[in-house]
Amino acid sequence: MAPPDHLVLDPSLAITNRIKTSRVLICLIQYEIWNFLPLCLIEQLRKVSNLYFVILIIIMLCMGKNCPINSTTTILPLVLVFTASFIKQGYEDYKRHKSDNMVNRKLINVLVGSQFVQKPSESLKVGDIVFVENDEEFPCDIVLLSSSNSLGTCYITTVNFDGETNLKVLFPGHKLRQCVPQTAHLSYNHEFESFACLIEYDLPTHEIYKFFWCKNRFCGKFTLDVNQEQIEM
Repeated sequence: MAPPDHLVLDPSLAITNRIKTSRVLICLIQYEIWNFLPLCLIEQLRKVSNLYFVILIIIMLCMGKNCPINSTTTILPLVLVFTASFIKQGYEDYKRHKSDNMVNRKLINVLVGSQFVQKPSESLKVGDIVFVENDEEFPCDIVLLSSSNSLGTCYITTVNFDGETNLKVLFPGHKLRQCVPQTAHLSYNHEFESFACLIEYDLPTHEIYKFFWCKNRFCGKFTLDVNQEQIEM
């Protein structure tokens, strides 16, 4: 996901020169059909042993009949090694491709007008308001606007990041992640429909536990004090 340095939750707030919002698309595959063989071959030639035998075979072929060793005895084993590696890499990338499709096609509840409708995860865009149900994975990095619990509590597990399986409580007022105070009361679809704000934030980084800077406005009516505690990744 590569969002711009700010997002618009309500498209009507965007100016004529609207920013291009990025889609939330998971892509972990390493190869495409057209570049599979070249990239795999380059990967194999990075290994010193394989490169040594390739150079040796070239020298043997250049010598022709003057070569005291039959080049076939060297070529066949190397071809078998390359073939086995290609099959292994192709199978692993095929599994990654299936996994990507499964994640990208997972149905997510997205606010459209005054109703939450199901859309595939890959169609999500920066600024969409999503409804996450119990025991459901977050489809993207989100700002926690509201919780169905009357106290605003929310339990999460970060097993995908750090391997910890214990539940972590998110509670407003504590120095943990929490709902945005000005939006914690939102609970009905029509309330989210009329909600609009401009959120400015850092460009994407490799830091998954830090959100360096965030400044938010609500159409000049009041300020949304969003910080790391309201961010879910």
